[in-house]
Amino acid sequence: MSETHGKFIWCELMTPDTSAAAKFYSSVVGWTTSEMKMEGMPTYTIFEANGIGVAGLMEFPAELEGKGIPPNWTGYVDVDDVDQSARISPPMAVRSAVRRKTSRPSAASPSSPIRMAR
Repeated sequence: MSETHGKFIWCELMTPDTSAAAKFYSSVVGWTTSEMKMEGMPTYTIFEANGIGVAGLMEFPAELEGKGIPPNWTGYVDVDDVDQSARISPPMAVRSAVRRKTSRPSAASPSSPIRMAR
C-alpha cells in the first residue's frame, strides 16, 4: 500500500467570489496565493502555506448554477485501486472517482505543478 492511500491529498474550494475567498483565507489562516493560468480555462488559484500548495480555489462553474449545488469545499482522497475501493465502500460513500495517471511525484519534484504538503 502506498504512503498516501486513504489520505486526503488535495482540497478545492469552488465559489462565485474567488477574490473574497482568497482574502478571507489569507487573513484567517495566513495562506498566500499563486495563480495557474491554463489556456482555455479559468484561472486556478493555489492556496499556499510556507510556499507549499495546500488547497485550490476556482470559480463556481456556470453549468452548476441552479442545480442545487452550493459553493463548496471538495476533498480528494488517494487510493491505490479505485475499482477495489469502490467495491468495498458502503453504497453512496463514493459519489465519484477521478482517475488520473500520475507518477506520484515527490513534494520537491520540479515536474509537479503543485508541491503537496506532507
